[in-house]
Amino acid sequence: MDEERGTGRTTALMRDAPRDAVFIVGFRNVVDYARRLAEKLQRDDLKIVPAEWLEQRNWMGREFTGIVLDHDVRLSDRQRDLLAIVMTQVRKPK
Repeated sequence: MDEERGTGRTTALMRDAPRDAVFIVGFRNVVDYARRLAEKLQRDDLKIVPAEWLEQRNWMGREFTGIVLDHDVRLSDRQRDLLAIVMTQVRKPK
């Protein structure tokens, strides 16, 4: 993961993310880094969460403008299944 820092992949994903999207990073220890990067990019609208967010299920019944996975996210089978459900809740902004 650290060897990929500085390549611009996360920056590009954040820049291209829909407004108010959920941005999923691989690990809890990356959340602060991602939040600082989002702030630098003036993307304070992004909700940055670790992959474990999927398992918390507090997203059930909500609608999202987008769900973006950071390039280094490795989901468990369970998390992939939950992601598929969350993706059905993505709606284009009006």
